[in-house]
Amino acid sequence: MFSDKRRYPRFSYTAPVLFHLPDEPMWSIGTLVDLSVGGIFYRTNRIFTDKLQLQFRITNLIDGILVMVSGNIVRIMDDAPYGSSVGVEFTMPGSSPEIKRLCDSLMVAQPQTQIPSNRPQMATTFDVKKALALGRTLLDNLQFMNYYQLMGLTHSATTVQLVQMRDTLLAELSVPQEGMLVADRKALTDALALVHQISDILCNPLKRLAYDLSQGQVDPFVVRTLAHDYQIDVRPFTALWQQKYADRIRRAAQLWQEARADRIAERLDDARDKALQAMELDPFNFAYSLNF
Repeated sequence: MFSDKRRYPRFSYTAPVLFHLPDEPMWSIGTLVDLSVGGIFYRTNRIFTDKLQLQFRITNLIDGILVMVSGNIVRIMDDAPYGSSVGVEFTMPGSSPEIKRLCDSLMVAQPQTQIPSNRPQMATTFDVKKALALGRTLLDNLQFMNYYQLMGLTHSATTVQLVQMRDTLLAELSVPQEGMLVADRKALTDALALVHQISDILCNPLKRLAYDLSQGQVDPFVVRTLAHDYQIDVRPFTALWQQKYADRIRRAAQLWQEARADRIAERLDDARDKALQAMELDPFNFAYSLNF
C-alpha cells in the first residue's frame, strides 16, 4: 500500500532485487517491500553505514525481465516491522520507462487495493457542498470538454494518472445523500455515473485508443506503451487513422524524410524535432521514432 503523502504512488511488491556499489564485482541480494517510479524500499542483511549510490537490478515478475536502475540510499532501518531494510530514491525519479510500466501494471491489476481511500469517515457540510459543486461542474462542462479535460488531465496521461484521478473524483463525489434535495441527489448520481463512464473508456486500453482516434488527438508514446504492455495489434487503428487523416499521413511522411536527411547531415536536434512531429501526425506508425 502506498502513502498519499509521498511524491509518487507507492505499491506493495514482493520480488527479488540485486544491488551493489558501482566498483563492486559481486551483487548482493534483497527482497522488495514496495516501489514507485521514484524509488524502492527493500529488506536486506547487508546494511551500509553511509547513504551511498547503488546500482540495482529489479525483478519484474509480470514481464519476466530485470530492470536496471541506480539510486541513492535515503533511509536505513534495522527494526520492526521489516527488519534490516533500506529506502532508495532513484537517481532520476520518474525517468525509467520500465519502472513506469511495472507500476502501471500493478495499478491496473489491483486498482482498489493499491489506492488509499480519500473518503472521509464522516462527511461535513463543506464536503457535501464541495461534492455538489464538483458534480455540477462535471455535468455542465460535458458539452464542450473532452473526457481528459473533464478529469483535469491531457491525452498524454498515463494509466496510473487516470486511475488516480478516477478514484479521487469518485471519493469526492461519494458523500451521504440523506436529506438532500431531489435535484442535488440527481446531480451527484449523474456525476458519479459520468465518472464511471469516462473511466470505463479511458482506463481500458482498446477503448481509450478508439476514443483518442475519434477525437483526432492521439499521443504516439501512449500508443507505443499500451501496445507493448497489453500486446495490442494497432493495425486496425492504423487503417482508420489513414482513412480519416490522409493529409496528416502525407505530411508525416514528408517530415520523416526531412528528419532522416537532417540526421545524415548531423543536425540531430532538427532531426528529432521533425521526427516527433511525424510521430504526432501519424501516431500509429511505429516506423517513426526518436532513435537518432
